[in-house]
Amino acid sequence: MSESTNLQPSYKQDRLNGFILGVIFILAGSLIFADQHNWLQAGWFWWLIFLVGIVFLLESVVRLALPNYRHPSLTRIIWGPILIAVGGGKIIYLQNWWPLILIVTGVLLVISSIRKLEN
Repeated sequence: MSESTNLQPSYKQDRLNGFILGVIFILAGSLIFADQHNWLQAGWFWWLIFLVGIVFLLESVVRLALPNYRHPSLTRIIWGPILIAVGGGKIIYLQNWWPLILIVTGVLLVISSIRKLEN
């Protein structure tokens, strides 16, 4: 019975996944509530898409920063900016700002690649 030297929790033990899902549910409920009270101009769905993209990017940053939760999250690094662009495009006029989404995605991919090389 040797102890595993792997610091990464198994998928079932990864508490960050449950936390992220909980945050998304809280956002959805809050946005629907705000939309029912006419506090949102673009509608709750586009705000949810936008904010889920931000949550995905923040999760990727946390996973890169904390060794205990580090595992490949390339999917979220890519989908985060895409969701921000789609949701943000419906909320505000992003025609001139979308190249920044490409830059942020590229920076996150480079950081992720460098981290993989260090391990």
